[in-house]
Amino acid sequence: MPISSISVCNSYSSAADQLMTSQDHENVILKLDALIQETRLLIEKVEQHGLDQTQPEDYDQLLTILGKAVNQQREHTIQMLNKE
Repeated sequence: MPISSISVCNSYSSAADQLMTSQDHENVILKLDALIQETRLLIEKVEQHGLDQTQPEDYDQLLTILGKAVNQQREHTIQMLNKE
């Protein structure tokens, strides 16, 4: 997974949410969706190769990235719906 994708999770603060348009939120939601899909695929591969057992810290970081991305996607969806 490219590092630039991971940075999407941290690129917007709640203060920035106040200034974002519905289109901005939609763009972030789409980028987060791509990150979520990539991370899920990577987690699946990690599990298939048993790396979740041999490298639990890295596996936990993937789960953290996934959780943060899902939460942020939910937050942006709510913000977008509130603007409509």
